[in-house]
Amino acid sequence: MALGALRTLVVEDNAIVREVFVNMVQPLGWQADAAVDGAQALALVQARVSSAAPYEAVFVDWQMPDLDGGEIRKLPRSPDTAA
Repeated sequence: MALGALRTLVVEDNAIVREVFVNMVQPLGWQADAAVDGAQALALVQARVSSAAPYEAVFVDWQMPDLDGGEIRKLPRSPDTAA
């Protein structure tokens, strides 16, 4: 299955890990935005949804000090959004 040019978001509080992950997906032809915490990630996601160009993949650190992957997963989503 070819994934093509995906719009992705990387959410990671560790700057080195965040940079490595972004550098890993870009050679695949994916656009990668990055967020340093859950609050910034939510703002970026909301902006993308408002622009009618939502992220197609979001990679979230499971253990961050504020809003981590587990907490983000519990947030309400639109009916057409996969879990």
